[in-house]
Amino acid sequence: MSPPPEAVVPPALPGVADLVLACLAFAAFAATACPEVHWLDSGELTASAWALGVAHPPGEAPWALLARLPMSLPFGDVAFRANVASAAFAALCVPAVTVLAHAALGGLRDPRSRAWLSRGAAVAAALGGASWLQAVRAEVYSLQAALTLWGAALLVLPDGVLPRDTRWSLAALACGLAAANHPLLLVASLPALAVLALSEAGIRRGAWGPAAAAGTLGFSSVLYLPVRAAASPADAWGSPDRLPDAVAVLTGRVFAQNFSLGDGVGTWENAGTLASLVRLHGGPALLPLAAAGGVVLAARGPRPLGLGLALLVLGNAGTVLPQNKVFLDNPDLHGYAAVGYAGLCVLAANALGSLSSWMGARRGRSLGRGIALAGALALSAQALAGAAFGSRAGDRMARSFAAGLVSRLPPGAPLVTAGNDATFLLWYGERVEGWRPDLRTVHRVLLGHGFYDRELRRRAGPRPGGLDPGRVRVDLPGALSAISGPAWLEFRERDFAAAPSLVPRGLLMEWRGPGPAEVREEDLEVHRARLAEALPDPGDAALSRDVHARTVAVYVRALLGGYFAARGRPDLAAAEAAAIRQVEPAWRGPWPSPEDGLAGPFGGAP
Repeated sequence: MSPPPEAVVPPALPGVADLVLACLAFAAFAATACPEVHWLDSGELTASAWALGVAHPPGEAPWALLARLPMSLPFGDVAFRANVASAAFAALCVPAVTVLAHAALGGLRDPRSRAWLSRGAAVAAALGGASWLQAVRAEVYSLQAALTLWGAALLVLPDGVLPRDTRWSLAALACGLAAANHPLLLVASLPALAVLALSEAGIRRGAWGPAAAAGTLGFSSVLYLPVRAAASPADAWGSPDRLPDAVAVLTGRVFAQNFSLGDGVGTWENAGTLASLVRLHGGPALLPLAAAGGVVLAARGPRPLGLGLALLVLGNAGTVLPQNKVFLDNPDLHGYAAVGYAGLCVLAANALGSLSSWMGARRGRSLGRGIALAGALALSAQALAGAAFGSRAGDRMARSFAAGLVSRLPPGAPLVTAGNDATFLLWYGERVEGWRPDLRTVHRVLLGHGFYDRELRRRAGPRPGGLDPGRVRVDLPGALSAISGPAWLEFRERDFAAAPSLVPRGLLMEWRGPGPAEVREEDLEVHRARLAEALPDPGDAALSRDVHARTVAVYVRALLGGYFAARGRPDLAAAEAAAIRQVEPAWRGPWPSPEDGLAGPFGGAP
């Protein structure tokens, strides 16, 4: 039976305590933010925002425009300022989750218990590991979560707090910006937002017009893409200055291969990984509590909110289940799941609120409050685990990796990169900090993208250092043979055909010509010294926290082990295997090969 109307307490705007919590969250995120450039897309996103260019699909126009603002402030380096922008976006999630949890706890009569549990849910959602990792690095996910959660929170506020037209317009503006920032994640949230919006009785017909205008205004930020592409084509990924190219960028067509399952990976395996992610950040009780909270909302109301939260969680999971890069060492997976994780925290708080209400009615208000307080503290305690997982305070491993690529190369050296980390870190260094402008760099992962091919020809001519970029992907030995003098490349599985002509140099291999190259002891000494500069020591405690750095360290050493095995040096291959097992004790090989790639539990190249 539904509770009497007077027992349902409507949600309200965040109060002073909620704003204080948001400020404290921002301070915690900023204090633990990566002090320099971070891994993966962070370098490229920071460089694009700094130059007011166009980042990789879907372009992320709102993030670029908003993150550019703190980059003008005089503190830290440019990359740190971009990381702090993510901290600010993540802190905005705190009051949004408080509003949603307050609405879900509308049947809990005791205001103190309701306040404790709603803020416990907000702390758990915004400061859990899934969110904390996005708050300390330059990425789009913290802004996406803030926009989506505020879009939902505005829809559950009553008219007495904000007029309906105002709420609808603000929610539509947030959703329009979210659609421009990351269309896939917003589309996955639309069913939940629609349920929350349409659940209101007597929707005034005149509210649709202002809301549509506000949503269009937010989404119109995508016009930034063609405008900036026309003004600065060298910094415009996908060259979206024409309508077909702009559509291709916005829809992320270039990343369609991420949504093709294969190699033994399926939807059930991805669902298991998502469940592991929830247990990692919320403990073993979060999923059962959230399920119970959903049942309570469905049975006792407010039912539309319960359905909306369930759809928010399921829709968010639906963006992950069909992908082929779902593994816990991928920090982007945690970003994809941040909105759904917030929904789970709200549902879990509702389950605890129902228990508090039930026990309070039977055993006294003090016991009910005690249960609510204990539940709020238990939810909030996950923030401690979130800090341990997400903190990147003092983490300079990405910069060390980038420096290890270029710092010891001779002037004017030809350099061929092969992975996203190297490409995007150097992209940042070249465009923001002016690293090694003398190098003749070719980024293999970008070859074939029209904007990059044009920029490469503009900067280095059709054959940088004698290298034919058109042959790099299909015939690397042939492409390198055209170079007069040595060249350096980031080694990958497909490069094993050139292994007899390569000498290890830390993170890179040196090409000395098409003939066999002897690996001498003095070469190995230089190699070991440079590798030690670029990668953390295998026993470094920081590797246990930085999941991607661990993957990079394992992958680089696995490639080196495969190279040494191919060169007939099993002793050196065994040394690499021992170093890998210091980082990942479960690793058993096999070595990567041109046919199989990197096998084992870490699958996928950084």
